Amino acid sequence: MKFRKILRRSDQPDLFVRHSNNNELSLDEQRIQTESKIKLLEADFCQLTGQSFSRDLQEDQLSKDARKCYNAIRFHLSLISKIGLVPPEVWERVFEFVVLTKPDVDRQYVESLCRVSRGWRAIVVGYPILWSRFPAFSYGGDSRIPNKKYKKDIQRLELYLSRSKNTPITFKYRYKFGDVTTWDLDKEKVFKMLLVLVEVAHRWESVRIEGPGETMRAVSLVKGKLPLLSTLVLILALPYSEEIRVDCFKSAPLLRHVELSASFQKREPQQTQGRLRISLPLSRLEKFRTIILLDTSYPSLFQDSYHSLIKLEYQIGSRTGRILAIPKATFSRLTKLYVTQYHGGVPIQPRDVLRHLMQLTLPSLTHLKVYDFHFRPSDRLYEIVIHLIRRSGCSLKNLRLDPNAGPESVTQFVDLLKLCPELEFMDVQTPTEEILQQFVLNRASPAPLIPKLKTLVFRPPRGTEWTILRKSVFVDPLNFMRVVRSRTQDLFEPDQPISGGETFHCLEEVRIMLPSSDGRSPSSGQLALFEDAALPPFDIKPEDGVVRVGRQEATPYRWCPIAPSAARFKFITDSARKKEEDQPDLAWNDALGCIDCNKPPLTVSGRFGITGVEKGWY
Repeated sequence: MKFRKILRRSDQPDLFVRHSNNNELSLDEQRIQTESKIKLLEADFCQLTGQSFSRDLQEDQLSKDARKCYNAIRFHLSLISKIGLVPPEVWERVFEFVVLTKPDVDRQYVESLCRVSRGWRAIVVGYPILWSRFPAFSYGGDSRIPNKKYKKDIQRLELYLSRSKNTPITFKYRYKFGDVTTWDLDKEKVFKMLLVLVEVAHRWESVRIEGPGETMRAVSLVKGKLPLLSTLVLILALPYSEEIRVDCFKSAPLLRHVELSASFQKREPQQTQGRLRISLPLSRLEKFRTIILLDTSYPSLFQDSYHSLIKLEYQIGSRTGRILAIPKATFSRLTKLYVTQYHGGVPIQPRDVLRHLMQLTLPSLTHLKVYDFHFRPSDRLYEIVIHLIRRSGCSLKNLRLDPNAGPESVTQFVDLLKLCPELEFMDVQTPTEEILQQFVLNRASPAPLIPKLKTLVFRPPRGTEWTILRKSVFVDPLNFMRVVRSRTQDLFEPDQPISGGETFHCLEEVRIMLPSSDGRSPSSGQLALFEDAALPPFDIKPEDGVVRVGRQEATPYRWCPIAPSAARFKFITDSARKKEEDQPDLAWNDALGCIDCNKPPLTVSGRFGITGVEKGWY
């Protein structure tokens, strides 16, 4: 064909070879030659296919000759691309943004960039910082470490160490403990890789290590060699009948963020519970999160009221069910305090938790979570939280309180709301009808209650079953809709500017946590508000006594009371939820929960696997 002759004809045979090996911009004379060849190829392509060349064409729909011509045109166009005008220094910054700002550290973007072109590869290989975030090395479980995978990972580790030069490094090493036999067989390989990393401990900046407690034998060699370490995540499987001490991180001068988690390996009946003693530079920490059974770690944080702490997330555990005496403490910078129950030990007594909260003063607190303890309805959780806010003079933006404890009265609940004018997220016990009415937003009031609320979550007390009185599980439908309408008023007039400016925020999401059929763990219902004129109405019709989804527009059960667009109410099972409980997964094929607003009390169908729902329209 004609285009083959065009490809063979060239006054400078090395033109295409030279340009295909780098990103240099063509000279004017070379550019003219290339453009003339492109015009001839496009004419030949039009003759073969009867249509003009376009990058949007489906290559697999072209004939063999047309496909060759199509690829030849694309190749010649790449030779005159202005991408060669971009200097390497700019590419370095672009690549740095792509590689180092992505939250998914397990995906190696740097390796993908090397496969785009030789020019890009040269830039990437010569820029050490792009290689400072290592791939995740993960092994273990019920099977041994495969030799082939292990050798490949050792080679990758050495490659990243070499190309990253002397830059600070980030890495994640994970060995999931399965059983003692498998661990004994894999131990040598685990220590070998860890020792390679230990040799460059002076370059550690952000580190995550997960494995049996015995791995600390290798890691302990970094003591006194961590001048750059700022973030440490340590997840250990501890043996019984042993005490493990970790003090190699105490002298890290820049360590500010620590996350600890520990579980115990299976034990024989005659074995006693082990213990982990870890020393950290507590006076310098800014973020501290731990899920671990320790008798002294938590109280030690409060001995000197460490002023550097900004975020503290602690699952309190104890062998006795009691917290050691904690003195009064003031944390001037602490913005987030999450206190929950560690389930590996004896349940903490709620009175100790409340006594602990009474000892704290937190002027900068914005996020508070007190959850998962064995509270009773009579426990004074709301009273203690109110005193904490008043004593600290703080203004909360995010509040989650255990659903087993509720306010003593409507007045007490209103007092709490008045103290939180900046509140955006609230997760509390499913309210009574009287308390629910307090969520109605009065925009004409000089002091409206929580005017900036964006997300509202209601939970029934734990252990609630479907047979329990509905008032403790479901909200009153009429008052619920009054709340929603008052807080989504701006959606009714989309052409008008949002009233109130920074004073009011539109309610974006409502979640009603419902108990599962077995009465143990709750499922999650979510009502999400959004504007989308393309969505059909969300209609509900009863069939055989069960509320189901329907498409008929002329039905008294239409669920579109919030905005002229649409709304959705959705069930998701525990297995479909994300790890972050505040961000449940809303995959389209999860089961739906539908509201019948026509008759009180509010009822919700618990049918999972509802069929006939078309993807994307709800």
